[in-house]
Amino acid sequence: MSEKYPIMVLANHFQFSRGMRISYPRVQSRMLLWCVSGHGEVIVNRKHFSLAVGDFLFLPWNHSISYHPDAQTPYLVGGAHIIPRYGTGIPITYEVSHLPSHPLTDAPWISDGEVPGCVGVVGGSFSNARGLSLLADYAITWFRADNRQDEHAHWLGELLLQEITRAVAAPGGGSQLPVSLQRVTASVRANITRSYTMSQLTEFAGCSAATLNRLFRTHLQQSPMQWVIHARLGVATSLLMTTRIPISEIGKQVGIPDPYYFSKCFKRRYHHSPSAYRTKMSMLGT
Repeated sequence: MSEKYPIMVLANHFQFSRGMRISYPRVQSRMLLWCVSGHGEVIVNRKHFSLAVGDFLFLPWNHSISYHPDAQTPYLVGGAHIIPRYGTGIPITYEVSHLPSHPLTDAPWISDGEVPGCVGVVGGSFSNARGLSLLADYAITWFRADNRQDEHAHWLGELLLQEITRAVAAPGGGSQLPVSLQRVTASVRANITRSYTMSQLTEFAGCSAATLNRLFRTHLQQSPMQWVIHARLGVATSLLMTTRIPISEIGKQVGIPDPYYFSKCFKRRYHHSPSAYRTKMSMLGT
């Protein structure tokens, strides 16, 4: 019997439009799914998960999935599909079985494999997993190239699984947030330009300020108001990378209208000014 090893077989971006719904009954891969912009939810194996900018999920083998983008700001998502065990000596087919009728369904040379800490659906935030974020973006760039090489697919599969394992083992990774925190984070992300007070956040959560502080520090390693700032800046990074909107206007669109304060917060968080970040990371070129 041939040896088997992990490979990455598919990676892409997909922009959903308003009202679009896509469902697959059985996907034979371990999938890294993340949100680049917008928000919405996905239903994986009949469980609901919110997805907003910077969130990622790692989905189990043979998962079912249904995409439900927000009606007003539908998400742009990224996805990378990994086959944990692919037979050596078998030519790589850069496809994934999403339907029972697909020719690769239950192919004997592909199978699942153990990924430490990744039982069921696990997830986290790219803000706490910078290495995984960069690798995920690179995986899409590599997949779109014309000169793919099979050994690189193996290399990317290995690296992605390593970074995913590290990310879900980190504080705040691996499990979904408590419902009270989900209500707060979803409310802020849905209205990112709005000003928020601590009392408003506690109303969203349905608990006291002391309890909300404890939950944020336990699960997200920051205070509620720090998280709000970081959520705004996360949306700003997406706008900087994918649009040519003036930087002063981006600050307004994410709820930080003071250009000086926006630049100060951004540089503290990402170690680059907004303009330098756009030059370095823009998907639109210069």
